[in-house]
Amino acid sequence: MIALLEAQLKAMNPNLDSISEYQKKVALYNEQVEGLNAVTQEWDDIKKQYDEWRKKRFDLAITLGGDVELKLVDSLDPFSESVVFGVRPPKKSWKNIANLSVVERLYKLVVSIFLCVGLHSCTTLSSLALVFALHHYKPTLLYVMDEIDATLDFKNVSIVGHYVKNRTKDAQFIIIRERNRELINEAIHVRYALLPYLYTLFREANSMGVPVVRPLWMEFSFNEATFSNDEAFMRAKHAPVYFPGEQSWYDLRTGAMYKGGVTHKLEVTEEIILLSKELETLLHVVL
Repeated sequence: MIALLEAQLKAMNPNLDSISEYQKKVALYNEQVEGLNAVTQEWDDIKKQYDEWRKKRFDLAITLGGDVELKLVDSLDPFSESVVFGVRPPKKSWKNIANLSVVERLYKLVVSIFLCVGLHSCTTLSSLALVFALHHYKPTLLYVMDEIDATLDFKNVSIVGHYVKNRTKDAQFIIIRERNRELINEAIHVRYALLPYLYTLFREANSMGVPVVRPLWMEFSFNEATFSNDEAFMRAKHAPVYFPGEQSWYDLRTGAMYKGGVTHKLEVTEEIILLSKELETLLHVVL
């Protein structure tokens, strides 16, 4: 009986070769997992790129309606004659826009100058659409556009501006604007005018505890009008102001030029520290 049990025990000895086989299987499994992860990551990257391209193509193809047609004046000599640009806005009739630029120049000139002065809104948008289409087909380095916003409302100006910013990054656009130029200059003036007072404001508030907003009469006590205006406040008083950066600072109101990186003494005037509710709203936009 003992001999039988000893024989069975000897037969139950572990197979040491199985450990080596197990390690080989584990290594093969890990290698296959790494390969699967690499393929999965590559697939995710390709799908992400595909989705981005698909979205861009969709955005380029999307339209609000209407039709467009481009015809050659002389099909036998297309590079020396003009082209006729026909447009049918949504729910409107066909309109032809004569583009006097030669086709060859539109495609090959390094600098494309396109003027839309005097054109109505439909013509302006149609002409811009043609320019952008030509740019998409064969980009040039520089575009100069003069007063293209003269006949456009705010919505269409925003659409054109958004397109130029996001769809034409491979070219330089110089757009000369006349519309709302006075408002823009005023906004820049307000932003610049308040710069020294903002510096003074926070310096005095931090060092001396001076209130952030003070009545106008605290600086101009000789002017009786400042006592009766409840909406008039001043940001700070006369003070030397440090102009940061290496660039120059330009005063639109006086035409003075100030060098950056140094301290200049600027004076406060009633004209530029009078803040009404409407101006406060403007400041939130430009600051």
